[in-house]
Amino acid sequence: MLSDRKKALIGWVSRKAKNDGIFLPSLRLQKFLFFYECFSKVEGDEFSFENLKGYRRGPVFGDVYREIKYSTDTFLTSVNKSGYPVNEDRAERALFLVRILGSDLSGFTHTLNIWKVKEDEIMRGSYQLPLSVSDFSKEDAAVFEDLLMLYPTEYINGVNVVEVNGKAFLFPREYAFKEEYYDALYEASVDKEFCSPVYVEISEGELILE
Repeated sequence: MLSDRKKALIGWVSRKAKNDGIFLPSLRLQKFLFFYECFSKVEGDEFSFENLKGYRRGPVFGDVYREIKYSTDTFLTSVNKSGYPVNEDRAERALFLVRILGSDLSGFTHTLNIWKVKEDEIMRGSYQLPLSVSDFSKEDAAVFEDLLMLYPTEYINGVNVVEVNGKAFLFPREYAFKEEYYDALYEASVDKEFCSPVYVEISEGELILE
């Protein structure tokens, strides 16, 4: 059975995804939950890695996986009933990180020590291998502390994430997005020199990507 904390977080992100038209498959949901807890930990707030398991595609909360797989009909109904408080700035940042990593989402989590210390066992096929909070290293914490500085709430609120072909582009909200921009973004999406997220600027009506 899911905790009220997880129900509240899943309810929040499910509503957000529906309202904003954001694609939220189970992999992204899992990473959103994981990132929210990582940010909670480095900010010195209450956090929970309870039931966190090591899967080939990164950290997964086993209880959430089971609920989605075996209790689909009642899953969303139950999560929307939780009154547990959600830190909305933190939740926005966790969802933002999920989106800007694009197709590199699992690759990012594979670099974190909390998963990497169990990598050999996981890749050999160990099933639902428990991940320990004690393995969330200083290096892992530094990654999320850097992300807090790199993407403050003001920055997140100032850009739109445009996803093209598995790559994420950060487009300033001060500019109107034109349909013809998609051609340039598609070309960049298949160019291996560009990695998510790709930062977009506008100069005299032309896109500058970096």
